[in-house]
Amino acid sequence: MTRSCDKELLIPPAPDPNLPYLSPIERSAEVLKYSFTCFENSVSPNGGLRKVLKAIGLVFVIAAAAFPAVCVVGVIASMLAAIVSNLLFAAIGGLVLYFIFMAIKRR
Repeated sequence: MTRSCDKELLIPPAPDPNLPYLSPIERSAEVLKYSFTCFENSVSPNGGLRKVLKAIGLVFVIAAAAFPAVCVVGVIASMLAAIVSNLLFAAIGGLVLYFIFMAIKRR
């Protein structure tokens, strides 16, 4: 986490020198990239915005990876609890019936 949060100085954006020779889709992608890097450089020239966004992304990835595991563990725990409670209920019921049968047999 510390490596992803290190400040990295942003290189001032410069338009691609091959822009006129690119296809229209590549040109629009380069223009969007240039616009976003200009905005990022103007908002946070020392890289602080990028640092915060990387930290948020890392937390999101960890949470997204942990969520299914937590759900699966909860389902398995619930199933085990139901099985154990049913077994205990059956065992106690069997013991009660056994003692009733033994009491009737002694009479």
